[in-house]
Amino acid sequence: PFLDANNLTIVAPSNPSSSFATVGYRSVGLGSRTDDYETTWNHAAVGVDGKAWGWDYRGRVVFAQTQLTDTHAGGYSDSDCLNSAIAAGKYNPILGTGVDSVKPCILHDQVQDIKSRVTDLTFGVQHDLWNMAGGMSIFSAGLDYSWNSYDVGYGPYGLVNSGYSTQDSFTATAVGGGSGFVPISAHRNNWAIYGEAVFPVLKSLEIDASVRYDYYDKIHSGYVFSNTADANGVFQQIAAADLGNTFNDTTYKITGRWTPFEKLLIRGSYGTGFKAPSFGDVAGPLVFNGSTANSYTCPF
Repeated sequence: PFLDANNLTIVAPSNPSSSFATVGYRSVGLGSRTDDYETTWNHAAVGVDGKAWGWDYRGRVVFAQTQLTDTHAGGYSDSDCLNSAIAAGKYNPILGTGVDSVKPCILHDQVQDIKSRVTDLTFGVQHDLWNMAGGMSIFSAGLDYSWNSYDVGYGPYGLVNSGYSTQDSFTATAVGGGSGFVPISAHRNNWAIYGEAVFPVLKSLEIDASVRYDYYDKIHSGYVFSNTADANGVFQQIAAADLGNTFNDTTYKITGRWTPFEKLLIRGSYGTGFKAPSFGDVAGPLVFNGSTANSYTCPF
């Protein structure tokens, strides 16, 4: 109708192998793209506090699990179903007629399932040191040990066309959604030791010094793939393995608190930090990240 109203016609390109036009399509007639996100938490902890040989001590064991699911809840459609309806003349995507015939194409399947688990063991002690002008100085030290796991799973529409052997046999994609994803199943342990001392040098001056050493193991991944594609252009899954490197660092912090007189308090601190790379940084395979505008060949 737009062409006729503006006295326009579609002229075939001079090269017979060229297409008339490239059209980006979004199925507005099927409703807005909607996702149902649900997050659940499970958390359990047990601990003990006590005193022995002049030392205060405390121990904790904590288990925590977080699960996030993403489910298609409207607006996304099965591409094979949609194309079949168009080819059969039941649905016209330009005029928007025959919408009822493609309502069965709307997806209501789970897109993604992410699970993160942490089990943490902590033990610490504290003891008085000596009296200073501002009061009793205190020393404390501790140990942390953590077991961490991270799993990301995808439904069939998310796995299709990834180029990895985990891709689904589906030929259909979710119109309006993503595809080409690869699952992750990985775990890593890490531990740390730390110490801290508080020195009330004067009634008006307090200094706090702390130091910490962190060590992270390599990530053990259940999804490891060959670096070269097979004859079909697919990267095949190989044996599970440890990936990446171990990471460790020593960090520290010094804090001062000075009250020269009652109405004035001055605080200052200097510290360093350390953050190991995430599971996805190390164990996540290289996949196309998506673009709302276009697709690009690599390297860009």
